[in-house]
Amino acid sequence: MHSIVGSDAPDALQFLNGLTPTDRLLHLYGYRSTGTFRQAREETGPLPASPLSARVHEIMGHFLDFRKVSLFESQMLNSFHSTESTEILLYTLTTGDASHLQIITRLANRLRMDTRLHIPEEVYSPPVERRASGWGFGNIEVI
Repeated sequence: MHSIVGSDAPDALQFLNGLTPTDRLLHLYGYRSTGTFRQAREETGPLPASPLSARVHEIMGHFLDFRKVSLFESQMLNSFHSTESTEILLYTLTTGDASHLQIITRLANRLRMDTRLHIPEEVYSPPVERRASGWGFGNIEVI
């Protein structure tokens, strides 16, 4: 590990200024809500099917009872409760936001709100629709 001190700092800043963003081939961030983990723990029951799922079940049990909802979940719930609307319309390119869309639909479905997902025709494909179908939306529309 290098530390930047003294005369190395200008070279480091020049290097950092030369970095440019690139398109991601894969999105590495995926968030699972506390509710999703609780549901998974309930669905596995007392005897998970494999050693791996048994270990995951054990690890989840150690922290899940103390895990708070994320700021994102809390803000979404607050916004849902602050409106009289019974429907949520979401527009997405379906790239890199699956975990957040799943959180939104899970919360909305729990509050018995209708959910509609709108996907631009330019990014639509059968694999995109299959992936989006698993997110829990009541209706998926290509626009």
